[in-house]
Amino acid sequence: MDTTLLALIAGLTPAVVLIIHIYMRDHLEREPLSWVLRAVWYGVLCAFPASLIEAALPPATEGTLGGALYFGYIQAALPEEGMKLLFLWLLLRKNPYFDERMDGIVYAVCVSMGFAGLENVLYMFTNLDNLSSVALSRAILSVPGHFFFAVFMGYNLSLALWGREEERPRRWLYTLLIPVLLHGTYDAALFATSIGDWVAVVALIVFLRLCFWMWKEGHKRIATILRLDERNTAG
Repeated sequence: MDTTLLALIAGLTPAVVLIIHIYMRDHLEREPLSWVLRAVWYGVLCAFPASLIEAALPPATEGTLGGALYFGYIQAALPEEGMKLLFLWLLLRKNPYFDERMDGIVYAVCVSMGFAGLENVLYMFTNLDNLSSVALSRAILSVPGHFFFAVFMGYNLSLALWGREEERPRRWLYTLLIPVLLHGTYDAALFATSIGDWVAVVALIVFLRLCFWMWKEGHKRIATILRLDERNTAG
């Protein structure tokens, strides 16, 4: 198979699999495919302003804990999650099918997978010499990371709109804050593994613990949202 086509398939497959996964979880009333594809396209588009912001920021200092924290939270998480949320809002504000709590998670994941799919393809094309190892590591770690950042964004967005009145201001804050904290910790920990000695060991432990927590708590929040929608439908 042609290397270019192989890189394209390797870059897009993890995002496509996770889009299908979240789409199938929304079993009560699935969103129209046209809006799902539109959400993915918005995710692709939001990568460009996020990249411009990242490029305008001073580069992180390699080999230091401060540089790892700066890269994770300021240079990566804040512009990327901020742009995802902005484009998610632009998508949903006139979407007539956004009428269930689970929809917030579905659309957030689709936007995030559009972003992650484009990012992943670019990584494939810049690492053609070791395509298989890069594709495997990003399919296991990076793309699922974006998936779970989006789950928490969509979860809090839906509760900000349809949750209890007294919780809504807090949920609006969490819609951006929690994905930024998760994404920042994720990237900072990965960046810090190259520092060496005990810092790398601690960073690796933090990273693995975070991945396990996001997997467990992310699926728990999807189940919670589905139960709320089922209760609302039954009522």
